[in-house]
Amino acid sequence: MKSPSTWRLRGACFGQFVAIGILATFEAVFMKEQGLGETMIGLIIGLGTAMVTVTALFWARVVDRGASEEKIIALGFLFGAVGLATLPFCSSPLGFSLNIAFRGLTIPMAFALMPSLAVSRLGTSSQGSRYARYRQWGSAGFVLGTMVLPFLVDDIRGVFWLAAVFLLGAAVLITLDRKPSSTAMQDRKRVPIKWSRSLVTFLMANFVVGLAIPAMFGFFFVYARTMGADTILIGFLAGSNGIIAILALPLMGRVVDRFGVRRVLWLAFAAQPVRLLVISLAPSYWWLFAAQPLHLFTFAGYDIASVLYISRHVSAENRATAQAMLGATRMGGVFVGAILTGYLAENNGYPYMYHVIAGLTLIGLLAYMIGLRGQPPLKPVYGQPVKHAP
Repeated sequence: MKSPSTWRLRGACFGQFVAIGILATFEAVFMKEQGLGETMIGLIIGLGTAMVTVTALFWARVVDRGASEEKIIALGFLFGAVGLATLPFCSSPLGFSLNIAFRGLTIPMAFALMPSLAVSRLGTSSQGSRYARYRQWGSAGFVLGTMVLPFLVDDIRGVFWLAAVFLLGAAVLITLDRKPSSTAMQDRKRVPIKWSRSLVTFLMANFVVGLAIPAMFGFFFVYARTMGADTILIGFLAGSNGIIAILALPLMGRVVDRFGVRRVLWLAFAAQPVRLLVISLAPSYWWLFAAQPLHLFTFAGYDIASVLYISRHVSAENRATAQAMLGATRMGGVFVGAILTGYLAENNGYPYMYHVIAGLTLIGLLAYMIGLRGQPPLKPVYGQPVKHAP
């Protein structure tokens, strides 16, 4: 990637993850404070993720057919800001459902397409390290949204409004980015995706990764709240993810370049059930910090390796669709996981819920390992040469 476009892209990623950090940390907590139960919270979050699963693929196909990627992303950030600005006015299941449905329809225009835009601007070597540097800015935004902003505004509604401002800033940065990324529609070739066994099983495993996300993030913070954690401590708990990611992303980028995406993905899938089991053993909310170091593998390693792994299964003509498939299958898992997690937590308690979800994540590891059997070396990203692609 090259400046000044690089800095605008990183700045937009920063603003995007300020909002993601705030939503992942405080949305479920805010619903709980408005009197909603865990099952209802899971259903509402599931509604949004179901919409994201469908709309992400739609917007990706629009881009792959020649639409301006930058214009669509900028509109997605703008609509996302509107959704976050109106979220504090919600107080009933209907209000939350309408808000999350609006965001599920529009936010994928930005969130689902940003990785595709970033990957398209990687160089021809050290792709893991280059993508990691881009994602570091997102982690820095996550830390700001979860640890700093709650100090400045000790009110969840005010934090949502600040998140909306950052999304507006991201929209401006992408609007100013005039570097062309899309081929004209009449020149864009239609190349079918080859559905290899390794691609299909990886997407299945990615679905299971999504299944565990509500337990590791949204309900994780609700669990901390039920143990007595206040808003600031919850912010620190969430912000520790961002701090670990900032430190871990460069390391995991170099590890991906040195050892290949397949080995890093194996570590990420194996670490997921361990992280969930550690959470299940928590006697108090302070113990929850013990699970956070595994963010090194379950997020930093997985985020870099999964984006590059799926990119090496498709041609450049399907780059947006590939990243959307990655996001859509994961969000499909979030949809099922949010409902299942909420039901189990409300009816059987949080430790039991974490045991069940940990067991299910082993299916993802198994699916991934089955897909690797007898597979040839991976292709480079979008036809670009790469030194290490095992």
